[in-house]
Amino acid sequence: MRKYSFALIACLSFTFLTGCEYVRGTVTYFYSDGPPEVGQIVTVIPHSGQDNTLEWDTYKATIEQRLTEAGFQVNQGRPSSGFVCQIDYSIDQQGDTRTRAVARYDNNGRVAGVTNYTTQVHQRVLILRFYSASISNPDSTEKPYAEVRVLSEGTSAELARVMPALSKIAFSKWPGVTGKTYSVQKPL
Repeated sequence: MRKYSFALIACLSFTFLTGCEYVRGTVTYFYSDGPPEVGQIVTVIPHSGQDNTLEWDTYKATIEQRLTEAGFQVNQGRPSSGFVCQIDYSIDQQGDTRTRAVARYDNNGRVAGVTNYTTQVHQRVLILRFYSASISNPDSTEKPYAEVRVLSEGTSAELARVMPALSKIAFSKWPGVTGKTYSVQKPL
């Protein structure tokens, strides 16, 4: 028991001293006819109601960077071929109160009591939908060609703070197997 306690203390100390935090999440890929091929032209567009904000501009740049890293050609205008990638994002601002009990140990390694910790946990979602560039309105009922879903929960209620990690999670297992969910952890 003491070996595990020492390892946990060492890990937490390293995290505290380096300031390194992680965002944990799951990513699931869905394809109607296989993933979009690397090298394709992609234009990033907003989900309705999320455009015309500085927040959107920041997330757009982040997703464009990840698409480039994944091997796509990012286009600023509407392409005549390739894909449009629609970004949809949200966070549960209110959060969910969770309490967990952690055992306390005495110097002999015996349980000496329990300490309760209460935290607010927020749900975060990032969805990327790929449509054919020929589509006129992605917010219509047309089914996307591909979809990437990132789900995460954590104590940060600031989506801007965790979006870089969520975008890395989105492409961490790209192209992945359709319908398979991958658990991923990325530094904040």
